[in-house]
Amino acid sequence: MLLFLPSLLCIFTGVGCLPLLDVKGSSCLEDVSMMTPAGCDGQVTDEVLTADERHQGLLRELQELVEHELDRESEYVRETEEYDLKDMDDQEDRKQAKRRDEDQTEDRNQEHDEEEEESARELEELLAEEIRKKEEGIKRDTELEELRKTEETSEKDKEEHEQERRENEVELKAEKEKVELELQALTSDETKMRERQEKEEELQELMQKMERAKEEQEEPTEGERAKEEDLRTETKEPQQKREMEKASDERTRQFEKERYNDDEEEDVGDEDEEEEEEQDESEELLEIEAQLRRVAAELRKLHRG
Repeated sequence: MLLFLPSLLCIFTGVGCLPLLDVKGSSCLEDVSMMTPAGCDGQVTDEVLTADERHQGLLRELQELVEHELDRESEYVRETEEYDLKDMDDQEDRKQAKRRDEDQTEDRNQEHDEEEEESARELEELLAEEIRKKEEGIKRDTELEELRKTEETSEKDKEEHEQERRENEVELKAEKEKVELELQALTSDETKMRERQEKEEELQELMQKMERAKEEQEEPTEGERAKEEDLRTETKEPQQKREMEKASDERTRQFEKERYNDDEEEDVGDEDEEEEEEQDESEELLEIEAQLRRVAAELRKLHRG
């Protein structure tokens, strides 16, 4: 279109420069431009007018064509400008749409990143919670195990304490029985010692009475002296015998007592020996009483004589 317009202008210029008619010596032809055919031939005027009209018509056509082309060019320019403007608007719209898409994409990416971060954070929190629960479970199991061990140890200590208490009770009971037996033995020994001492005192008194009774007699006969000597000998011999037996019994009791303290398993044997000692002491007391009765009888005989 832009090339066609200059060509058209060149054609229009060339047509405007062409001579209409080569008519010389005619005033009518010279005055064609004034359109005054007075005094001219009618045929020539028609031809001139016709050529002029054709020329003018061609000019008008060319002018119209030029105007049309100019209008078309203006329209084309306008349309082009509108198209360019529209294209620019479209480009701007596309840019804006692209920016919006980019913004939306960025927002979506940011939201996606935030969601991923939130998911990762939630996952970390869940993992930390699971680890904490697991650690609490392990701690609770450890505490339960320690509590169970403590209870077992406490129960074991309790059983050991109970066993020790029972053993102590048995030992205390055995010790108590031992002390009671020793007390009984001591009491029995003290009683027997007192009885023996009383008997000896009675015997001593009887001996003194007998000596006084003999001294009261004026002149005892030889037979009576011999009898008195025999009685004194008999009296001394049982007394010496009793003293020896007493010392022997005392040593025996001391020995048995030491054995009883050293070995508890010989308690039964010690009790038997103590019973034998008690029996021996009883027999000794009986002998002393018999001697006392015999001495008393002799004293009565002396008094009667």
